[in-house]
Amino acid sequence: MQAAISQAHKDEITVEWQGRVPSDLDPNNSMDRTRIELKSMLIKQRVLVYPNQSGAILIHKPGFGENKEGYKFKYQTLAERVQQNLGAAILMGNQEVDYHNYHETHLGDLKAVIDYALSNAKKICGRNNPALYLMGFSAGASSVAGVAHLYPQVDRILLMGPTVAYGLDHETRAGIEQFTGKVFLAAGEHDRYKGLGIQVYRALTQAKEIEKVIVPDCDHYFRGATNDMIYSNAPFWAFTENTRVLSPENGIRLVKK
Repeated sequence: MQAAISQAHKDEITVEWQGRVPSDLDPNNSMDRTRIELKSMLIKQRVLVYPNQSGAILIHKPGFGENKEGYKFKYQTLAERVQQNLGAAILMGNQEVDYHNYHETHLGDLKAVIDYALSNAKKICGRNNPALYLMGFSAGASSVAGVAHLYPQVDRILLMGPTVAYGLDHETRAGIEQFTGKVFLAAGEHDRYKGLGIQVYRALTQAKEIEKVIVPDCDHYFRGATNDMIYSNAPFWAFTENTRVLSPENGIRLVKK
């Protein structure tokens, strides 16, 4: 977790965090004791760090089951674009952890990466108190919305095709309801998980403003050349003042043939 970050193109870092033990487990019960031991073990996850000297860090959390690189390395291509034009970037995965159910880890893993980024901000982006940009896709978007209120540096978040995995748990809903910043939300016209996305949208009760775009001829995964370029432009739409409209104009293909 304390590995040095070079100013190379990217670095792969291990972030560690403590597993969470459910409060209903009884340490006096032999079966529960075993579960407590397993659930309290340190959890390790690998993240990709794309450093620069911008003074800003974007963290991207993907959909349920996705790795940090993305399909055909699409998220790596996105991170390179962000690194060159917006800020440092950190890519993480969104996979289940041994001995835990998803609801026990999907907020903790993101918080661990955010805490790592803030603790190492000077090495990552050249500034101790960086601008912090949180972007999530699918179930990763609900994780972003669920933890954003914990970080005063976060005044806006970007949710791409937001959904929930295994339902919207109480902790995540409570977190979403406490976020008071601005929300940028984009979803496909033909997103088959739109019903799950509505759960996230309705929980954003305290958001200062929600800027929502329904992308025509687009599915949940933003497939196709036009939608791919829209995804590549989304961070600039949300986190700069230069891109007022989310469109494919001047975007790039993230999925390489």
